[in-house]
Amino acid sequence: MKKSWLITSLSNLFIASCIGFLLRITQFYKISIPYGNFLHAHSHVALLGWLYLFFYIFIYWMYIPKTSKNKKRFTGCFWVTQFSIIGMLFSFPIQGYAFFSILFSSLHIVCSYYFCWISWKNISHVYSIDNLYLKTALILMLFSTLGVWSLGAILPTLGKSSIAYPIAIQFFLHFQINGWFLFGIFSFIFKILKNYNSSIPKYSYLFYFFNLGTAILTFFLPISWHISSFIFYILNSIGLLFQLFSLFLFWKYIHPPLLVIFKKKSVFIYSLYILFILLFSVKIIFQNFQWIPEIAEHSYLIKNLTIGFIHLIVLGIYTLFLFILILTFISTKKINAFIKIGIIIFTIAFLLTDILLILQGAFLFMDWGNITGYFIIISWGSVLFPLGIILFIIGLCNKNIILLT
Repeated sequence: MKKSWLITSLSNLFIASCIGFLLRITQFYKISIPYGNFLHAHSHVALLGWLYLFFYIFIYWMYIPKTSKNKKRFTGCFWVTQFSIIGMLFSFPIQGYAFFSILFSSLHIVCSYYFCWISWKNISHVYSIDNLYLKTALILMLFSTLGVWSLGAILPTLGKSSIAYPIAIQFFLHFQINGWFLFGIFSFIFKILKNYNSSIPKYSYLFYFFNLGTAILTFFLPISWHISSFIFYILNSIGLLFQLFSLFLFWKYIHPPLLVIFKKKSVFIYSLYILFILLFSVKIIFQNFQWIPEIAEHSYLIKNLTIGFIHLIVLGIYTLFLFILILTFISTKKINAFIKIGIIIFTIAFLLTDILLILQGAFLFMDWGNITGYFIIISWGSVLFPLGIILFIIGLCNKNIILLT
């Protein structure tokens, strides 16, 4: 695997975190920028430039035979995809959703279709539990893009003020975050278990069923924000119940062998994994507060709760596990101080800002006003994100870092 791919994806995360820091300090210091445009740039570079590309890298790394044909295809697709990210990075802040930003976004989707096709060709002939999760992840990624394409029909006919517009966006985000990325993580987990000669955990297919049911049924929550219906509440509640069952199965049957594997790798990797599983559990516990209709409604109305929950998943769960994956492919004796300190600083930044976001959301829900010093702490606490990432990149650039195959 080319180290340049990892550094490119981490650089996208660095840029997204710098934009995030800018967005927070402009709110505190009342600096005038086209906030919505920069927010679009931040979310697109983070979701499509960081998470998507890292999943791309590890799918290629862990699943695809390294034939000369595959190397050319995946390398070409990677750099065209990165070109689309650069295009979105510069076009969104200038014009928001307009011709060039839509053009580059569309190019990214086309690249993702090609990536799915060449990946599917290489894994379709092999049946295994990890391949099942990967295939489902790819299908859900394709499925999510229907929300984006539907905007082309919604905007000229119904407009942004229609309920169809936010539902289409929620459709894309939901099946990206709770579909494609979630099942991608599980595919990596089962691949690791297989690579370390662990037997398939009991009830792995039941775990799959519960997670697929959760991904489908919990989409009715964002629909209920715009269309009030008791049936949507019931369907979302069933999805939350499925998620609780899946968490039980994970802790009971999947977590123990993973714990053994990561404990053997190093204390540092083991500690990161413990934090990952705790955050994964906290995320599911938080979601189950949506059994209470008032909280389900305010989880959308109070933006602090929305952003805090998204960051919990994207930064606290997915990003943390991707860091663990990187470390498992580096010789444990060569994980230098820059990498470790960078990850620690990034993790502190996440915990500090996310706890503040969720606490502030709870204060607003209880009508208690603002936490003392909230804006200045969360603004300047966010500078730790790019600091941690740049240290990680410096450590990864060290010539002694050799990625295992």
